[in-house]
Amino acid sequence: MVRFFSTGQLTQALASIQTLDPTPASEYVTEQNVQYLLPDLIFKVEDGRLTIETAKSQIPELLFDEKTYKELKTQSNQGKYFSQQRQDYLEMKNAIDQRQQTILRLGKYAGEYQRAF
Repeated sequence: MVRFFSTGQLTQALASIQTLDPTPASEYVTEQNVQYLLPDLIFKVEDGRLTIETAKSQIPELLFDEKTYKELKTQSNQGKYFSQQRQDYLEMKNAIDQRQQTILRLGKYAGEYQRAF
């Protein structure tokens, strides 16, 4: 069964639709970028046991192209510069790994200490 609406009903419906906001909640948007806090650790209780793991997606991935490094070092008279860049990379990678291990150890300690809660 097809139902037909009168012109007045259609005009009233259109006027009602035009009062709606096409972007709901846009009044809550601020001009500043919102920075969300991202966890370093994820605590889970599985089978009554507390497990703690690092949130690996939050760890920056550092890459070093060893092949290009060797080519540039041999082709250039800036060998000392490239050696320093490689050393800086290794130190940064080591610092990030050490930070993750420290955070995990602290998380395990806090998890065991507050297990009852």
